[in-house]
Amino acid sequence: MKKLSISLLVLLFFSTASLFAHDKKILIINSYHKGFQWSDDVLSGMEAVFYNHPEITTNILYMDSKRINSEAYYAKLRELYKLQLKNHQYDLIVAVDKFAYDFLIKYYHELFTDEPILFTGLEQFSIEEIRKKGLEDRIYGILEKRAIGETIPMIAKMMPSLKKLTIINDASANGDDSEPFIQEAMKEQAGRFEIEYIRKSTLSELEERFSKPNKEEAIFFIRFYNDKDGNLYKNSQIAHMIDNVKVPVFITDTLFIGKGALGGKLVPIQRLGTATGEMVIDVLDKKINPLHVKTFDEYLYQFDIQKIKQFEVYPNPVVPHFELINAPLTFFDKHRQLIDAVFLISPFLVFLILGLIHNIYQRIQSQ
Repeated sequence: MKKLSISLLVLLFFSTASLFAHDKKILIINSYHKGFQWSDDVLSGMEAVFYNHPEITTNILYMDSKRINSEAYYAKLRELYKLQLKNHQYDLIVAVDKFAYDFLIKYYHELFTDEPILFTGLEQFSIEEIRKKGLEDRIYGILEKRAIGETIPMIAKMMPSLKKLTIINDASANGDDSEPFIQEAMKEQAGRFEIEYIRKSTLSELEERFSKPNKEEAIFFIRFYNDKDGNLYKNSQIAHMIDNVKVPVFITDTLFIGKGALGGKLVPIQRLGTATGEMVIDVLDKKINPLHVKTFDEYLYQFDIQKIKQFEVYPNPVVPHFELINAPLTFFDKHRQLIDAVFLISPFLVFLILGLIHNIYQRIQSQ
């Protein structure tokens, strides 16, 4: 009996040790602040994957780079992270977007030892840069590809009378990453219609500029978080501008669909986060090798039916498969609770009616 107890204890010990040996700690460095919708959606997608992997624990650090962006700030942030990470060891470092990735590459050897890095959301990636830092044996990533080159000809087909397209992209580091793809797309469409490219303005100026209806003009909105005066706009402020302008606005991701934009070929941001979470699992399980960098190229064709009606710009037959959102509520949608209640009590009403009919029949028979 004693030997059996000892054997069970030994088995329990090794089982417990094995369980904890599989625990994985992930450090996520987010380029932005909590409440910034793009990165919040990416993190939400990642968390949906991690939910099914209880062995994974995460720690998130927010860089707040949309509101504070200077070399002096990043130097101070490096000192802060040195203190925070001094006694911690992680199995993987995840960089959410460009600022976090650039920060990690620059200060990696001061903050970490041999932890692998997985980036997500970048639009450009340079192998030469990481080779100079000696990090080519520990980099993985997912590039976000906006459908810029495909969207402009789609706009032209959906609006045959188009004479002018205005492209809006802010003057941030993210905007710089999108710049080459925008310039290439503009060259491909040169001579077909006028293209104006705006990188410095304000929301109020943009709203005023497009305050009059024009069926021969459209906006292709890439991003506009930072204005020429250094102000940082919230998503709600940007959505308000998009909704108020009097020309159709085409977009590149799901952040503003249903919030004023007409639609487009969109990057599903939360799904980008899911793909990132899935790659995290593959890295931890050693299913992929370093320098595994893939491009996230999943898209949704989504269009706001209210904006389609407002501007009389239709996706069909240009787009073969698309989803309409923001449709008006039907009678069944408006009275869903009443209809559900009726369906719930309808069997009892049927039995009641049958009972009454049977009662009446028995009375007639008696008479």
